[in-house]
Parts: sequence; C-alpha cells; structure tokens
Amino acid sequence: MDLLSQRLRPVCFVRVSQSSVSPGVRVACITVAATLGALVTLGARHAGVTELFAAGGHLAVSGAAVGVAALMGAVIHALWFSLWTALYAFVARAHRGLRTLGDAVLLAGVAYGCAAVAPSLAGPVSTLMTSEKVLVHVLLALALATGMRLARTW
Repeated sequence: MDLLSQRLRPVCFVRVSQSSVSPGVRVACITVAATLGALVTLGARHAGVTELFAAGGHLAVSGAAVGVAALMGAVIHALWFSLWTALYAFVARAHRGLRTLGDAVLLAGVAYGCAAVAPSLAGPVSTLMTSEKVLVHVLLALALATGMRLARTW
C-alpha cells in the first residue's frame, strides 16, 4: 500500500487560491498595528491613551470634543503610516534581502523628518517626546521590512 508503487490511488488536493489582498495592504496592516500598539503603550504610560490620540486629533481639528479628537487622531495616524507604507511598497517591491531593510530605515527616517516639519499631518506621533518619536519610527522601519517579508510569503 505504497503510494510510490501505485497500489493506492493518488489523492487529489484542492488548490488553495491566493489571497486577493495586495502585498501593500498587508504591509500597511502590519505597520499600522505595530505603530498603533506602540502609541497605545506610550499613551498608557503618560496621561492616557485617549489624551494622546486627542492631542494628535486637536492638531488637525481644533475645538473638537475629546472623543471626536481621539478618533480623528487614530484615523490620522492610520492614514499617515499607510501613506508611508504605500510609498515603501512602491520603492521596495523589486528589492530583496538587506536592501529592503535599508529602504525601510531610509523611509522611516524621511517619515521622521516629515513629522517634524508638518506635525499636524503626523497626528499623535508629533505630540510625543523625541525619544518616543524615534522609537515609533524604529518600529516603523522594522514593521515595514518584516511586513514586506511576510507579504511575499502569504
């Protein structure tokens, strides 16, 4: 009863279709989740998570209620880091190995610089201390490189 001796009928395996979600969207989900988790942790260590996101939301929509500003801060954060992820997916789509990590570090550095120049666009990240901003952008670089690696294997 060996399959190689053809005593058994071969089993037909059903082909599993590839996911229709683009690699850029997969990387964006990983990136936003990693940086959002960092912001939640940093916010919990300080005044609170709601206050951190509300402070970021007030940069774009001044005078809004705390809940609305916090929601806006979370949306701004997700859009800001999704934008950087889309740019990374475009730049690093043909690269492999350490070059993707280099691209991620370079892009995180550019994102850090843009957040410093235009804080209202960066949302809650711009309200953090410098060391915390660096931490979030290091996590951005790691999430971009890891997300691209995982997106290619899915």
